[in-house]
Amino acid sequence: TWADPAHQTLPTAWNNLPLAALQDSVYNYTSNVLNYLKTKGLTPELVQIGNETNQGMLWPIGKITNNDFTPFCKLLNSGIKAVRDFSTTSPIKPLVILHVAQLQHADYFADGVMNKGGVTDFDILGISHYVDYTTLTNMTAVSDNINMLIKKYHKQVMLAETSYPWTTQNADTYPNIANKGFAGYPITPAGQFAYMKDLTQAVIKGGGTGIMYWEPAWISSSLKDFWGTGSSWDNNTFFDFNGNILPAIDFMSVRYNF
Repeated sequence: TWADPAHQTLPTAWNNLPLAALQDSVYNYTSNVLNYLKTKGLTPELVQIGNETNQGMLWPIGKITNNDFTPFCKLLNSGIKAVRDFSTTSPIKPLVILHVAQLQHADYFADGVMNKGGVTDFDILGISHYVDYTTLTNMTAVSDNINMLIKKYHKQVMLAETSYPWTTQNADTYPNIANKGFAGYPITPAGQFAYMKDLTQAVIKGGGTGIMYWEPAWISSSLKDFWGTGSSWDNNTFFDFNGNILPAIDFMSVRYNF
C-alpha cells in the first residue's frame, strides 16, 4: 500500500527502531534521495514530508495518539531539517509541504503540528480534496476554508490532490473508488471540466497558491495490485476508455481571475 490516512506503515528495514533512530533514518533517507536527484539534474522545487499524514506517519512510533503530536512532529522536523540542510548547497532550494487529507481536517492538523508539536519551519500546507470524502458542499466553502487557514497559520495553502469523475462507468472489473458528484456538476466530461475550472477559481479566490490533480493518467491496463486488475481510478482520468484526451485537461490553461 501507499501512505494514506489509513496506512502509514514502517519500512521493514526500520522495524523496531526507537524514535531517535527513526528520526535519524528519516533525515538520512530524505537527504540521500535529494542528493541522488541532484546528481541527475532532477532537484525538486517542492518536497512533501509524508503523504496524507492525518494521524501521523511511520506507525506506531509516529502515530498521533491521545492528541499527542510529539513523536510525529519530531519525525517531521527531521525530514524538514534534511531539506533545509540540502538547500544550503543547492541552487534549487525546495519548499517544504506538509500534507493532510480533506479541508475539514486541516485546521485540527495545522494546529496540532504547529502549536502542539512545534513544527513551524515549513512553507506550504498541502490538502487533499475529494468529493467522496469532503464535508464541504459548495465552492464558497472551499474558498472560505482556504482563506481561514492562510490567515490563521500564515502558510501557503495548496490543494495537493484532487479529482472529479467524468463517468460512472468502469473500464475494467476493478471497482472504482471515487464515484460521487458535486452539486451542480454532472458526472460527464463537460462536468469534470467545469468542476476543475470552478475549483481552481475557488482556490485562487481563497488565496491558495496551487492545485494538483491526482491521478490523471491512471487508465486501465493489465497491471494488478492487491485489490484488482486494471485501475480503480479510470473514471477520474483525463483520458476516456479509448485513450482520447478529455476536456478537463485544459483546466490548466484557462485564464483565471487573480
